[in-house]
Amino acid sequence: MLSIRRVILACVLALAIACISASAASSRSYHELSLEEQIDYMLSNEHDASAVAKSAIAKRFDNILQPRFAAAKDEKCHDEKVDIECTPKLATVASKQYLINDKSSIAGIGTCSSVPKGDEVGYICDDFGRYQQLAIKVKPFWDQLLRDFVQHLIKNKRFTEKDVIAIPAPIKLTARAREKGVRYVATTGNDGGAAGVSDYVRGGLVFRTFPLLKDAICELNTFLPKYVVTWEGSKLTPFSVLDSENKFLIPQDSCYSDFNMKIKFMGLIIELQTNFCSMFGVKEKAHGIYEQLRKLPGSSPITNTLKKQLINMFKGAWPKASQDSCTLDPYLPMTKATFEHVTLSPPKPAVPFTPVSAVASSATSAAAPPVASKP
Repeated sequence: MLSIRRVILACVLALAIACISASAASSRSYHELSLEEQIDYMLSNEHDASAVAKSAIAKRFDNILQPRFAAAKDEKCHDEKVDIECTPKLATVASKQYLINDKSSIAGIGTCSSVPKGDEVGYICDDFGRYQQLAIKVKPFWDQLLRDFVQHLIKNKRFTEKDVIAIPAPIKLTARAREKGVRYVATTGNDGGAAGVSDYVRGGLVFRTFPLLKDAICELNTFLPKYVVTWEGSKLTPFSVLDSENKFLIPQDSCYSDFNMKIKFMGLIIELQTNFCSMFGVKEKAHGIYEQLRKLPGSSPITNTLKKQLINMFKGAWPKASQDSCTLDPYLPMTKATFEHVTLSPPKPAVPFTPVSAVASSATSAAAPPVASKP
């Protein structure tokens, strides 16, 4: 009888300890949460309201956070010389903190009327929406710059129409921009959200060979400082390169590579990706595999097979990097892509993005902030 009482007492004591531990764990402050938990908590408190939108954002964040290429590559991706001799001349800045959009650039935007097609449902004219309004205004100037640069290269007679094409990209939709804004706040600790999204406007240049790409980067240094646009009645030379990333030198774990630049125009950061024909072609073919990977859990036995398949595909592009046989003709339809937009009637009012300080305060006072499941 005595032993039974001891067992019952021990069980009660263990249960009490477990409850206390769970309570302590559930009352952690925001800054004690892991990155994944912080993102999950911020998403659960996002002002963009519908449950469907939250579910979609959370799902995409699971995909972002889930490591796709955790294992180190067994061998390097290529043997090519991949230095860019004429690295872009960067604008003078104090620190990496400059890689955010200027808040002042959207100060005069009070309403959001025309939005990219596909962005109508659940659209809110908060800072994300206002930066997108600026992006709609900036995009024609950016697309024209890409076309003019291609013509500049061809007029120099070092390039032909078969050597280079400009590919415009759609404006980033606000749901995806919010995902990146939340990740920016969570990873940097900086308030900003919408200002931390550096590719509301994007675009690409694809070259027949890698040597042609390198020559074009050199030429861009002389072209950009002289490129004049007429903005609101004034003639300006407003494009400046703020940052560059040579992923040919340090490829992604999948062996995918490009040369990426952040260019500023009228307070907005724009992303320019440059690539050579063979690598770009593999990227287009690999899109379906990336989509499969996004749908698979990290523990799936198929995941590693798909990872290796991607690595082999991108490695296979490099032996063709300097050859003339790759043709840009299959991608010509992409150069004629047009921007489609719709009119909101009536536009939803502006809503401020919740900064990390407010989220932290809310998290500290909450009884039990949600905890993200580990991918």
